[in-house]
Amino acid sequence: MTKITAIEGCYGIGNAIVDYHRIDPQKDVLICISNGGNNTVTIDAALRAKEKGIPVIAITSVEYGNTLETTHRCGKKLKDIADVVIDNNCLIGDAAVKLAGYPIQVGPVSGIPMNYIMSSILVEMSELLLERGLTPEVYLNGHVDHMSEEAKKKAGWLADIDSRKHNNDLIDKYFYRIKSL
Repeated sequence: MTKITAIEGCYGIGNAIVDYHRIDPQKDVLICISNGGNNTVTIDAALRAKEKGIPVIAITSVEYGNTLETTHRCGKKLKDIADVVIDNNCLIGDAAVKLAGYPIQVGPVSGIPMNYIMSSILVEMSELLLERGLTPEVYLNGHVDHMSEEAKKKAGWLADIDSRKHNNDLIDKYFYRIKSL
């Protein structure tokens, strides 16, 4: 057993994560990402969010999850709890490559659709905010601070943005809600 496998099976961690963050049920959602959707921590987080009236979006492999038993005592999987389920369509076992002479497939791919889905959600959310006359609050890539003025002009859209001030303003605003800042 690995450390992460042991941690994923612990009760209370998901509750603590949701309780620790200042998630506003009127403004926020909780996005739970679990390829199999059967781990205790993720299910605990989703259940706690639901208790608090926070909408839950699951990103998971429905087909893979259907082959797994839940590790949670409630008997449910993430897809059973979430308000919205986004299927990442990952392969059973999360391994894509068969190697000649080796019985175990390799090449986990779940991170690829997970990143694509999250990026797509951020783009769509930004478009919807603009349609409503609101300004999306987008944190710029930290490396932008280290670009020359010439490179910023070449990129076009970065030419007139003070990226350091832009990001620092967002950090000041959200520091107490986004614990990783």
